[in-house]
Amino acid sequence: MFGHAKNATDGWKTEEERESNIGNDNQINDIVNQYAGGTSGKQGHPLGGIRVTENTEYSSDGKTAIIPAKFTASGLESEQSIDEGLVIYLIPEGTTVDWKNAEEVETAQRTYDQFVWIPISDINDMYMCQSEDGTKSCNITVVDGKAKCTTHNSDNMAGRLYGTGLGETFDSSLTNQKYTANTGLREPDVLPEYDNDDYRSLSLINRMLGTSYTSENFKQALQEEYNEIVKSVYENHGFYVARYETSEITTNNGTKIKFVAGAKPALFSPWHENYAKQRAYTINNELEVGSTLIQGAAYDQVMKFVNTTNYDVKAKTNVGHNYKDFTFTQGYGYKYQTGGRDYSTIYKGTIEYNDVSKNIFDLEGNVMVWTTEASGTDLRLSRGGCCNPNRGSNNSASYRDHGEYSGPFVYRYFS
Repeated sequence: MFGHAKNATDGWKTEEERESNIGNDNQINDIVNQYAGGTSGKQGHPLGGIRVTENTEYSSDGKTAIIPAKFTASGLESEQSIDEGLVIYLIPEGTTVDWKNAEEVETAQRTYDQFVWIPISDINDMYMCQSEDGTKSCNITVVDGKAKCTTHNSDNMAGRLYGTGLGETFDSSLTNQKYTANTGLREPDVLPEYDNDDYRSLSLINRMLGTSYTSENFKQALQEEYNEIVKSVYENHGFYVARYETSEITTNNGTKIKFVAGAKPALFSPWHENYAKQRAYTINNELEVGSTLIQGAAYDQVMKFVNTTNYDVKAKTNVGHNYKDFTFTQGYGYKYQTGGRDYSTIYKGTIEYNDVSKNIFDLEGNVMVWTTEASGTDLRLSRGGCCNPNRGSNNSASYRDHGEYSGPFVYRYFS
């Protein structure tokens, strides 16, 4: 997830002001001058195919998104609607794409990182405060530059998760929840039995990020990060999620992770390695936004956004991975599937199957997704469907998708 465009909403004109003053808007004039003569190949939205140099407001379908500096809104009309999945590309300065040329578009999708905007109309559907008692609804806002629930006078934020226990399916009506540290499903929180394990220790994060976390100050860091993300989602009315699963996750600090079509997703990478790499993504790319591992709360909102009549994330999947269709529960803790696929043939975003909705790929199949969501004192949860590389192509399998399974977990969140 990709979310906090720094001060993105400060000082932006209303849409009426932008329309009435378009002739005086320097950025719009620059865009018109840059693409005068119709050589850009852009289509549809005025910002389609434009690489912006500062955080830029983007309006579509009566909603607003923010295009972060150095990103390009897609030049394809099918990727320009907020309601249908607005796609942005990290295209280097000086590089152009002819969006009317199918080969150039395919090259762009296989080369440049892509993210999809997830609009959030009510912040209280995504987050709650840690003083939530189930009797009075939270009212989250921003006070003195910090996220705060004015109902409970609390500034410690938590995820409003759409499941209460391992094995439960996604339930969009589930809103009465409480945050309880050290037990049940919740975020943010540390896991003393897990975070200090020799294999998945905080030393990996410290080495990759240059930090000096202990279990105690890591908990504080997670909370501060969580609060900042809530503030960002509130101010920007949404966040970005990676369009494809992560590739190029290694413990090498010099390796930049990628979110492109056609690459093999990261396999067998532990939670802490994923967390550190996602945190470092925007730093390594010198972006004016923040990034981190996807929250369970954000994953649930992605599920709500992509859910359609033809793509029911709460029931049987409609994906086919060349062998048999998967069936699974979009639940907490266990995923079930029939069929399967040899992991050596799993590549991100290939259109040979139909696991795509609102321009986001591989939500139900391919590999699972690590989240910051905690369970008990020793489990981090991953979400989504999965192909099992240990069982080959035709065996049925069921998984408990937490840190004890050394399978292919990846992230897909940009915050």
